[in-house]
Formats: sequence, structure tokens, C-alpha cells
Amino acid sequence: MKTEFSFIRGVSTDLLSVTAIALRPLWLLLSMLATLAQAEDFAYVTNDDRTITITGYNGSRPTVSIPRTVHGLPVTGIRGSAGIVSRIYNITNIFWPTGFTNSSVLRRVTIPKSVTSIGAGAFRGCNRLATITLPNGLINIGDQAFYDCASLTNIRIPSSVNSIGTFAFSGCLNLTKVKIPDSVTALGNGAFYGCSNLARITISKSVTNMGDYAFHGCNTLTEITIPNNVNRIGETSFYDCYGLTSVSIPNSVTNIGDLAFYGCHNLTNCTIPNSVTRIGQSAFSGCGKLTSLAIPTHVKKISDGGFESCSGLTKVTIPNSVAIIGSSAFAGCTNLTNVVMGTNVVIIDSSAFEDCPRLATVAIPNRVWIINWMAFAGCSSLVNLVIGDGVESIGDRAFEGCSGLVNLTVGSGVEMIRDRAFKGCSNLSAIYFRGNAPRLGPHVFDGDNQATVYYLPGTTGWGPTFGGRPTAVDSRSPAPSK
Repeated sequence: MKTEFSFIRGVSTDLLSVTAIALRPLWLLLSMLATLAQAEDFAYVTNDDRTITITGYNGSRPTVSIPRTVHGLPVTGIRGSAGIVSRIYNITNIFWPTGFTNSSVLRRVTIPKSVTSIGAGAFRGCNRLATITLPNGLINIGDQAFYDCASLTNIRIPSSVNSIGTFAFSGCLNLTKVKIPDSVTALGNGAFYGCSNLARITISKSVTNMGDYAFHGCNTLTEITIPNNVNRIGETSFYDCYGLTSVSIPNSVTNIGDLAFYGCHNLTNCTIPNSVTRIGQSAFSGCGKLTSLAIPTHVKKISDGGFESCSGLTKVTIPNSVAIIGSSAFAGCTNLTNVVMGTNVVIIDSSAFEDCPRLATVAIPNRVWIINWMAFAGCSSLVNLVIGDGVESIGDRAFEGCSGLVNLTVGSGVEMIRDRAFKGCSNLSAIYFRGNAPRLGPHVFDGDNQATVYYLPGTTGWGPTFGGRPTAVDSRSPAPSK
């Protein structure tokens, strides 16, 4: 048998093969030592099920690959280490866990496929972390997992994730786009709070709960489509998203939370579906470019400040389902000219239409029994006003400064007109009362120097003057029936 040798620098290939076989155990040992050395860069705990959870990083390298195993045990989780609890003056203070928290070293992190959970505060405050690779198989992104990771520009959320925790990505100032996969059903409160450069987000159709303040302060966001399964838009969900121009709200939504779209002053297009039964306090306050509004027919109350300072609105129709128009509901709607109120309104609360200087037409329904303080103060374009027979009380300064008002009819049910209710109605010439003289607060007609009070024959409580204004019998109408 003929044997041939091939040499490299005087060494036969057979010898190299023998040497390789001889050194293989050494290579394996060196590999194990390298893995162990890498593992020593991390703080970790061994769980009861013989798995490892990484709790911190002790190394100095900016690029880190978290090991799949430590001492032969699989790494399945990442979180901060245990919190520190102390009592100071009987107040319990829970400090954020250390772990990777506030690391100024980390720039790039790769997480192995074995990891299924990134726990609370795991990378909180890692403000130089620019890139992180999340593995397929990851199930949970915990509360504040990436809170204040200000250098993070992009992140791919794997299709295995089903939960994104409270404030998970809050304060990621340079995050520009996010796609929520179909596996996710809920976003925690404040999940993307303060992500001021987030311009585009795609939310999967499987999401049913977006949480409160989910996108609060995402002021680069220009449009968003809310999934069809969401039934509630949480409090301050889009607060100060002033880049937002269009919102699509699906028929599944029944509740729009307090301050949900507060300060979205470039919002021009928003259709509220008939499924909505509650519009929260200041929900659309400051949406100055919103020009049209259809209030759903199942809403029972226009909440306090609901549409305050919506200066683009010109006309509002309030459906018959509404019983209460809340405080400052339409205050500061400076271009509002016409309001049509449903027949079932019973309370017009304080400052409801204050400072609507172009409001020229409003009919107050007969079921209204209280017009609260400053309800229409500063509505200087009102010319003719009829207050229905159901009204019992007209609040302090309710119509103060309605300088364009010429004719006023006060219904037969009014028992009390409070302080300065019609003060400064400088063009008021005729006030027609349909019932007995009500009780008056001070200064009710101050500055109404042209006004005469007219009362019906057969009614009581009248003298030569009323509230400082001269009186006369109203000869236009027959006396009330006895």
C-alpha cells in the first residue's frame, strides 16, 4: 500500500490531525473557561426549577451577549436584583433594583433564545443602550424593562410576546417606530409614555387593552388606528400628542378616558362612534383644529372640560341622551356660533360655555332646572335668550358680560337669580319675566343701564323697580291662568 504525506512547513497532515485530536480536550476546556469567564461578568440567581435568571452586569464591555447557559443551566429570564426596602419616618420607600439599571456602559445587547422573560426594571436607565436584540420565544416584557433607554432608536418585538408591562418603553426618547405583534393582547399603563420621537406605531388587531397614558407625550406621532377589539381609550392615552392629525376610533370603544386627547391641537379628524357612552373630563380639551363634532347618542354627560378650548368648532348638537353639560365643557370655544341642546338636559354646569364670544344662538330646554355660575359668561354675541320654565336657579355671573344681549325672557319657574348674573349686559333693553318676582342676589343687573323689567299682570312681588331697573306691566301676553 502506498502512503503519501503532505507537509505544511515541514509538518505532515497526519501529524496535524493527530495533534488536533490530542488538543481537542484542551480546546473544549478553553471554551468552557471562556464561557465561565463570560458568565462571571453577570450577576444571576438560580431558580427552583434549575434555570438561571440574570440580574445584572458586572463587566466593562459595551457590546454584550447574554449567555444561554450558566454552569450548564439554561438562562430563561432577565430582571433587576431584589429591591431594597427601608422605612423612613414610617414611610416605606422601595428603591429601584440595581441589575442592569442605570448602566452607562452598555451599548449593544443580544439576548439568547432561551430567555422567555425580561423582568421589571431590567434595563431601566441604560441611557447609552442603542441596540438590543430580543429573541423569538420571548413572552413577557416587564414593567419599566427599558424605561429611560434614551439612545434606543429601534426595537423589534418578537411575535411570541404577549405582554408589554407598565412604562416598559417610557422615556425612550429616540425610539422612532414600533410594531406591536399579533401575539400581544395588552399594553401596560404608560407603555410608550414620553417617547417624543415615536412617529409611527402599528398596533395589532389582537390588542384589547391599551392602558392609561400609553402614548402620553408622543408628540411626533401623526396618526394612529386603534384596533377593533379595544373597548376603552385610557386616561391621558394621547395627552399632548400635538403632532397627531387623525385618529380612527372603532365601534368597539365605549369609554374615552379623562384627558385622552388633551392638547392634541393639530387633530383635525376624529370620529367618535355611537358605541361610546362616556367621554371623560377634558378628553378633547385644547384640540383647536377640530372643526366638527358628533356627540354619540348614548352619552349621558358632557364631562367637565370635555371640549374646552376647541377653538375650531362652529356648531355643536347635543343629543337627547345628555342630561348634564359639565363645567367648562365648551368653555373657550371661540368660534362656536350655534348650540342645539337635546330636550333632556337638566343641568348646565359652571362655565359650560364661558368665553364663547361668537355664540349667537342657543335654546335652553324646558327641563333645565339649574344654570350654574358663569355658564354663559362672556358670550358677547348672544342677542335673544329664552330661559325655560323649568329653570329654578340662575347662578352667579351666569350671563355676565353678554354685551350683545338685547332681549331676555325668564321662565316662570325661576326662584333665584344670584350675584351679578346679568352684570355688564350693556345692550340689554327688555327683560320679560313669566312668573312671580324671584329672589335676587346683589348686582344682578349692574351696568345694564338701558334695561326695563316687564312682568305679567297677576304675578306678585313686583315694585316700581327690580334689581335697580325700572319695571312695567308686560302688555304683550295675557295673565297666567290661575
